[in-house]
Amino acid sequence: MKTPTISVRYPTFDFSNTPVVWGPNAEAVISFDAGSPVITPIEVFLLKVIRRAKAELDPAHAADLLRDMELFSKQEAQHFKIHASFNKAIREWCPAIVAIEHGFEADLNRFLETESLQ
Repeated sequence: MKTPTISVRYPTFDFSNTPVVWGPNAEAVISFDAGSPVITPIEVFLLKVIRRAKAELDPAHAADLLRDMELFSKQEAQHFKIHASFNKAIREWCPAIVAIEHGFEADLNRFLETESLQ
């Protein structure tokens, strides 16, 4: 059985004129939007973890895994770009989210500094 591969997509969404409340049910839309500022630091965290893990792998014995990690990293970078552009609109609408984002990012960075990859 052939192992599936990740297809790196390059979407070109433009959120520059998208309102934060983009649908008719404001409560539902805001609940959906609330995940985006949390997802972005997680994507950066995953990229850092994968970079660290790749450095510990033997290329001769983990070629397939390294290839998959590279593809996953490219896809996560694309996700990050999309979420980051939408988060700009969220920050303009609700500036208080910046402190929450920074706190969450600080927690993830602390994990990188104090926790093992395992």
